[in-house]
Amino acid sequence: MSNHFHKEWNQPSLKVFGTGMLQVRPDVAELELGVVTEAADALTAQEENAIIMNRLYQALLSIPITQENIQTIEYSIYPQYDYQNGNPILKGYQVTNRLSIRVTDLAQTGLIIDTAVQNGANQISNIVFTLSDHHRYYQQALQLAIQNAYQKAQTITQTIRVHLFPVPFHITELMPSRPQPFQAYSLKASNATTPIEPGQIEIEANIEMKFTYYC
Repeated sequence: MSNHFHKEWNQPSLKVFGTGMLQVRPDVAELELGVVTEAADALTAQEENAIIMNRLYQALLSIPITQENIQTIEYSIYPQYDYQNGNPILKGYQVTNRLSIRVTDLAQTGLIIDTAVQNGANQISNIVFTLSDHHRYYQQALQLAIQNAYQKAQTITQTIRVHLFPVPFHITELMPSRPQPFQAYSLKASNATTPIEPGQIEIEANIEMKFTYYC
């Protein structure tokens, strides 16, 4: 084997690509919800928004959701205009306050949405399911990718009746793709708790390996 190792750079080589994929059920959800209010003057719109948002915030804490998992991601006040003959006429102000919620118990996702709506939220958007330990699952996918590449190299050399030097002389980890949802969540109107199905997340790893072979 040592002779083959020393000669590998003078021997023919082959390049193979390996792919490893896992489908994993997510364990974290992130969603955005907000309160939008409008009034003739900015102060009234702001005060109404604050009253609703405080009620909403307390309701979320009572589920319970910890303060660390609630983050303000937008607060804005914008004038609203009507147009007559192309001329803007101020009709009032709009105040928007949006929160990002991190959910670590996916069974509560529907309850959180219902609680938010019942307490004044009029914007629900961007429900995203993720993994708390993506690295661990990526390592598993990477192992599968290496095995896949090695199996391809074995198949090729066995088919053309040559011998594979089993240790690759070149390994490159290709740019991993972001985890993708394998099945989209569903959000359906219901008299009961809003049903949310997180589906699965697809994790992919890709590898490039080069081997030498000999007759």
